[in-house]
Amino acid sequence: MSPFTFLVGWLRLGANGSGMRDWLAVFVPVGLLLLAGQLWLAPWDARLTDGWFVEVGQHLEIDERIRLVEVDDRSLSDLKAPVSFWAPHFANTCAALLQARAAAVGLDWIPYEMDQSVFDSLREHFHELGTVGENPWVPLLLASQERQGSFLVQGIYPTNLQSHLSAPPASQAQNGPTQEVLSIVGTRQLAFLNLSRDADGILRSQTVVPVKLQEPLWGASAFAPFAARLAEVALGQDIDPSHPDPVFNLRPLPLDRHGRIRVLYPAPGRVPHFSLSQILAWRRDKARLRREFEGKIVLIGPGTKLFQDLVSTPVGEIYGVEAHAATLNALLTGAWVKKLPPAWDWTLLLLAVGVGGGLGLWLSTAFSLPVLLLIEGCVYAGCRGLFQARHVLLPVLPLLVGLAVAWALAAALRARRQTHRENYVRQLFGRYVSPAVMQVLLRDPGQTALGAVSRRRITVLFSDINGFSGHCEKKTPEQIMGMLNQYFEHMNRILFRHGGTIKQFVGDEIMAMFGAPLEHPQAEEAAVLAAVEMMRHLTSLRAADPQEDHGFYHIKVGIHSGDVILGNVGSLERTEYAAVGDDVNLGSRIMNMTRNLGGDILISQEVYQKVKHLPGMSFVPKGAHPVKGRVEPVEIYQVVPE
Repeated sequence: MSPFTFLVGWLRLGANGSGMRDWLAVFVPVGLLLLAGQLWLAPWDARLTDGWFVEVGQHLEIDERIRLVEVDDRSLSDLKAPVSFWAPHFANTCAALLQARAAAVGLDWIPYEMDQSVFDSLREHFHELGTVGENPWVPLLLASQERQGSFLVQGIYPTNLQSHLSAPPASQAQNGPTQEVLSIVGTRQLAFLNLSRDADGILRSQTVVPVKLQEPLWGASAFAPFAARLAEVALGQDIDPSHPDPVFNLRPLPLDRHGRIRVLYPAPGRVPHFSLSQILAWRRDKARLRREFEGKIVLIGPGTKLFQDLVSTPVGEIYGVEAHAATLNALLTGAWVKKLPPAWDWTLLLLAVGVGGGLGLWLSTAFSLPVLLLIEGCVYAGCRGLFQARHVLLPVLPLLVGLAVAWALAAALRARRQTHRENYVRQLFGRYVSPAVMQVLLRDPGQTALGAVSRRRITVLFSDINGFSGHCEKKTPEQIMGMLNQYFEHMNRILFRHGGTIKQFVGDEIMAMFGAPLEHPQAEEAAVLAAVEMMRHLTSLRAADPQEDHGFYHIKVGIHSGDVILGNVGSLERTEYAAVGDDVNLGSRIMNMTRNLGGDILISQEVYQKVKHLPGMSFVPKGAHPVKGRVEPVEIYQVVPE
């Protein structure tokens, strides 16, 4: 089925249904759209809300234990040896931090394996690398033995992790630890540095549980993420990925299916940071190092663009070590994005669809569109405010799309229903009411009581042509039809002008109603004035046709007011708007009394009481007369225009 066919079928469902079917016509297609659209809406939703992270990052709580030690431009200037041979610098830096009683030290740098002879030849030119023949990792080994514990975490880049984790930076030629480092820290203290990127390359969520390898590597079948392992070492507790609801630092972890949390990133530069060369310069000032780093969690990594380790995040480009620091901060402080359970998300989406559908179904487009835009603005502002205040992220784009699409479909349904109703009203009343009345009915079809039955007081007018049978004997059928059409045309205009509704033509008889389908505040007066004008107009027409060869000029009129039943009668194939009741029949019988009582216009007592004050005419009592179906006789009056 093509989308066009589905849309046409949907519009037909809404046009022919009501109530629950209206809602189903909105909820079902929008619900299916949102369900299918989760895959393509999610990335756009993430992009829409990225700017909110910048605002939150400016004031985000940062654990005061986190410190960054960066291989920055200052370090490159102070330390002259090529970076590939900085093993002594990393070893001395880590040793100094361990001796300063740092709670944990993480090395986001994988030192290169090197040939001892080549290294010794470099030492002759760069004395900062240490004494010839000395193993560069000895200071770190001694510091680790002194601490009597595993406080150093070495970052690695396993090549066979899950696909949602990124590859190492282009500058990182080696992906695993040197033998010396592995013997010092042990396999358990190896942690992967791979970061998790979304499809658009933005780092939003980061893995915090161990990830299994496709094949064992360095003696292990799984490794923990770098930031998570640092947090575990610092707090002395592990994250158990086998638990259905993992908890860390007394907080439940809101993990996705990849074992990730969505991280709140501090604004760049907010985490305290130092230069690697600065730490090396302070090695002999142990008191200062202790003041700065005792009890701290230190991450050592690249801090200059030279190493091509910049990553994109919602708060902008930052270095990879800063991304690890943000994940570490989230684990320590709970600075992660909170989300409602899926059931709540769907409840909100259905509520949005209901609101949008209600606007489209119940209000006109001209009114509902500004209201929709106002509600969408409020939803966006509310979601943004909730995120800034509580870090709760709602599916804002699906909510906005659900509102808009539901409104659009409901508005289309309403327009279709309106067109259907207008066609129905035109079909039902188009031949019987004036254009002005028709416009009122189209603007407010509810006044017609379509599909319902109501009781109302109306005025009925009956008229027919005197001597119609004699005319038929003298003229051809074609002439009679032409004269009838001309007569009805003149009478219709007069009746419409006074607010009457042509109920039916039966032969030469006209039945008109005043007060239905629209209420008429002066129905009796309008009917009498219309009857008088009908008489005067026919008299003027007869003056131009004294032989009465081209028209009908003599009529009789009966008018009565009373309570009748109004509604649609008929079958599914044919429906007619009808007025039913004894008072309708009485109007016809009063018209027929003109033959015996004389006079062209006769009215009942009920009408007389409402019109006796009218100027320019007099009312002649004709007495009370028995009428079939009535117990009491009916008072009749003749209307005589002056």
